[in-house]
Amino acid sequence: MPTGDIAAEPTDPVPSIARSELLTGLDSDAVERLLAKPVEPLINVQIRHLGGALAEPSGETGASGAVKEPYLLGLVGLGIGRTADATRARQAEVVADLGACISGRKPYTVLSPGDTAAKAFSDSTLARLREIKRTRDPHNVFRANYPMLG
Repeated sequence: MPTGDIAAEPTDPVPSIARSELLTGLDSDAVERLLAKPVEPLINVQIRHLGGALAEPSGETGASGAVKEPYLLGLVGLGIGRTADATRARQAEVVADLGACISGRKPYTVLSPGDTAAKAFSDSTLARLREIKRTRDPHNVFRANYPMLG
């Protein structure tokens, strides 16, 4: 199976379950809670430092505006058979363990099954995006995995 150049990630589709959360911070207590338990059955736990241009308020940051949260947590596990249930349970456990650090807002580009566009945008932004969608694409030609109108 070919792999990507940055982190040896698969380039072909794989049966996986991903969950992402924006973190308001990551102090030593949160790191200890994250490292206190085994990663299994997850195959990947990533903390990505954000900031830079993402955090700068400007007209070019997209509909969601500046990302104020300094970190993105990514959790990936296999989505096959009984492993899928264990993956979801472990993801939920990690999120619960980090509780106060989870902002509740998510980047639209990394929504997970069960999430909606409302997790990524404020009510006023979502209303504006829905109006644009209705006027510019009344026949729903352009679709996304997480529809604006859903």
